[in-house]
Amino acid sequence: MPNAHKHEEPVTSLVGKATLAAPTWVFISRHQPALFLNGETIPLASDREYVIGRDPETCNIVINDEGVSRKHAVIYARGGRFFIKDYGSMNGTVVNRERIGSPLGLLPGDEIGVSTQKFLFVLHDQILSSSSGPATQKQSHFSGLLRALRIPELIQLLNGTQQTGMLTIEDLDGEPGRAFFEKGEIISARYRGRKDEEAVYSMVGITDGHFEFLNENTTPPPKTIESRTMPLLLEACRRADEGITDTRSQAEKHVAAAG
Repeated sequence: MPNAHKHEEPVTSLVGKATLAAPTWVFISRHQPALFLNGETIPLASDREYVIGRDPETCNIVINDEGVSRKHAVIYARGGRFFIKDYGSMNGTVVNRERIGSPLGLLPGDEIGVSTQKFLFVLHDQILSSSSGPATQKQSHFSGLLRALRIPELIQLLNGTQQTGMLTIEDLDGEPGRAFFEKGEIISARYRGRKDEEAVYSMVGITDGHFEFLNENTTPPPKTIESRTMPLLLEACRRADEGITDTRSQAEKHVAAAG
């Protein structure tokens, strides 16, 4: 089983919020496994182990939280796949809302819970410019499976970390949908011929498929959704729970029945 390497420098230190050291070199990755947390991404290398916990001497992902054990869990690669293992921590490690009891292979989109901290395991594309060189545009892309991460949780994640960019989903029928975010708020959406709020209501009901999020410094589309994202999401979840998928389709059914 993997052991912590004390000589490895910390990837990040979490003190209420994740922080990353400023890059000192150009980094380019394509579909690289990564952790997404608090609006930042941590690329994962297959030749390293990522120990999560409170102890900065033995951990390279440090979480300053009393609910986290000094040496809580580890993420590591074996045979081309990444796994997570709990170190017998007091409060345990959760993947997709279920506590793990043995090493578990990770899928893109898996949500990892360590105390109150949430990590998202994703496939990531990123270009970072050197901090000592000329400023260039930063682009960040990550993707995953919707059966691992539900759309309501994905929207909450993007909202809570105030992301700006485009979320693209594809359901099992191959139908695409798009939602544009500006500082965490959905400003426009399209899915199966529906627009804006109605599109969000329908997208929340998708239980399987694929998602991608592209974060880039480009001009966003015109804002056509006036509702704040969290109330909009709550209404979408209410409709999904009650089996209401589209108010227009419901009305059309009544008209057809009357005719």
